[in-house]
Amino acid sequence: MQIRVYEDEGTIQTELANSHPHRPSDDDLKALLVYTANPREGGMTFNALQANFAERAARLDPVDRPLAKREMADEIDWLEAAAYRHRHHRLFRAAASMSEFFSTWFCHTSLGEDKRPALERSLRLLSEQTKCACSDPAPLLMAARLRIFRPQIRDLVDARRLVTIASSYSVLSKEQRDLITSLRSELDRKECKLVLPVDFDYTGNYDSNQELLLAKTLRQQFRKAKDTESLGRALTHLYRIAFIAEVERHIELRLTSKAREPAMKTLRDNRYRVLALTYADNGKILPTYEVPLLGVNDYRAFVHVWGLVDKWIDPLTFFGIMPARLRNSS
Repeated sequence: MQIRVYEDEGTIQTELANSHPHRPSDDDLKALLVYTANPREGGMTFNALQANFAERAARLDPVDRPLAKREMADEIDWLEAAAYRHRHHRLFRAAASMSEFFSTWFCHTSLGEDKRPALERSLRLLSEQTKCACSDPAPLLMAARLRIFRPQIRDLVDARRLVTIASSYSVLSKEQRDLITSLRSELDRKECKLVLPVDFDYTGNYDSNQELLLAKTLRQQFRKAKDTESLGRALTHLYRIAFIAEVERHIELRLTSKAREPAMKTLRDNRYRVLALTYADNGKILPTYEVPLLGVNDYRAFVHVWGLVDKWIDPLTFFGIMPARLRNSS
């Protein structure tokens, strides 16, 4: 049990901080399996544990949130260590589940928190679960779902592979068969949208965030297919969309409500100018917030096609939103 001390309107207040259910010994596999059982398996402790973190995350308490975040990260570390120690599929499942929830509850882009590491960890743990329970398609389907629905780790090619493997299992429940049908339908729907833009109208009406996710998916698709020509065109589109999206994010998150409209008008009036931009000519985009919209994998693809370009371009200066910034400023 922990006591939280904080100041409220000039007075010192104390209260009992939320606590998670008591952990069993990490030597006791039987107790660990009871601790991580879901309701279908006759357990409620793990649900109570997750509910504790979900409730604390939802409150956005500036004092308790960092505490809850650290506690949940520690819980995932402990579960993962126990899973590797005992090589039991349920422990890997529990750690993977917690890591996925952590990405949702405690990783907010607006706070500069990246969802990708927690989601990649969840995928890695699901892979270990598959090795420990080779006759169970559940972790394959869970990983496919993440690959389809979580944009930070979206990979439709890998998702299709995982669904295909899961569908080949000799024993599938009705729920799993229904999920396979649903995932295939979603893959078909998303893949039909994967059309390389030709003469894209950057001045038109579109959701830059959705277009950014589409361009990143095309980047993955063409690089895996080793189609360098299509990859180059997809990357150029990704670069220009990210350039615009960085400015939109700055306007939304950094400017006052009074300053937003004139800044958006300036951007709208000048979006056509991105047609002159390429990574080969202009180099990396100076991010407008802590987490850049183009990540390491994106720039690796740029370097693969055009080589390393040792330049930076500031989208805010380019569009006349603000004067030139230092490279490490945001």
